Amino acid sequence: MKVSVGDTFTQERIIHGGTGYRYYPVLLKGGVALLASEITFVPDMPGGAQKQKFTFQCINQEKIEIQFARLRTSDLSDMLFEEVLSIEVENASEIGSWSPFTDLNADDRKIFEEAFDQYMSTQYEPLQVSRQVIRGRGMNYRFVSNATPMEPNPKPFKAMVTILKPLDSPAVLLNIVRLPE
Repeated sequence: MKVSVGDTFTQERIIHGGTGYRYYPVLLKGGVALLASEITFVPDMPGGAQKQKFTFQCINQEKIEIQFARLRTSDLSDMLFEEVLSIEVENASEIGSWSPFTDLNADDRKIFEEAFDQYMSTQYEPLQVSRQVIRGRGMNYRFVSNATPMEPNPKPFKAMVTILKPLDSPAVLLNIVRLPE
């Protein structure tokens, strides 16, 4: 598998609902983040089959390692470990590829604030940025951010914020994904 900094990729596993088994990532090593995990039913497959889908993102240019284990949370003695999946993450210096995450400069901060001009339900503080040049259209930005909901007793969390800055128009907030703790 070939991946670059900023790329997202998925790993899928098939489980059977009645067995109680689930897959869990038990090792995440290097610059990789688990962005999402979901379970869906597989139609036309006997035995109540379900698909577990894990979405990861490459954060830094370095070798990453992921390992899954199949287990029942009620019986950890029956845990089965898969082989470690090793992936080399390449630098993304070309047009269309994501750059490594770096500290923000004044322009990055201005674009972030422009995209959040009318957003009030959660306060976001950008920490690092990765950029993607879009030939003839502008630039995409991914910001790793601290997020604090604007509510009593807020529970802060980390988030990946994706923003598009077209060449001749204001920055647009595209996506916010809560990062795992």
